[in-house]
Amino acid sequence: DESKTVFENVMEGVADKKAILDRYNELMMNYSDETADEGAQLQDVIDSQNLWDLDSQVEMAMEALRCPPGESSVENLSGGEIRRVALCKFSLASLICYCSMSQPTTWTLKQLSARSIYANIQVLY
Repeated sequence: DESKTVFENVMEGVADKKAILDRYNELMMNYSDETADEGAQLQDVIDSQNLWDLDSQVEMAMEALRCPPGESSVENLSGGEIRRVALCKFSLASLICYCSMSQPTTWTLKQLSARSIYANIQVLY
């Protein structure tokens, strides 16, 4: 989407995860006894999927794929840069899912280096 920045385009790949965080934040802004159970359930999901640092996970994946700076406009990117942004966008959701399901213990992107993220993306495709 040329109307969005590089970071906004990549974030579309984790829109479902971002929606969970947004809903949780909305509930916490208007906290009441009626929303307490839903908030607790969402917090469990966020904890289990390590979504608290979703933005930094996205930035780490962008760095691993050598995407242009997040604030860059997509309109001014070269063909190769556009492909890297698209690869990051479509791979990120799969990578997060792959990382969380592939290990019996909690394995987060925070624990991965940029090089190993890139290697894992290559394994997936």
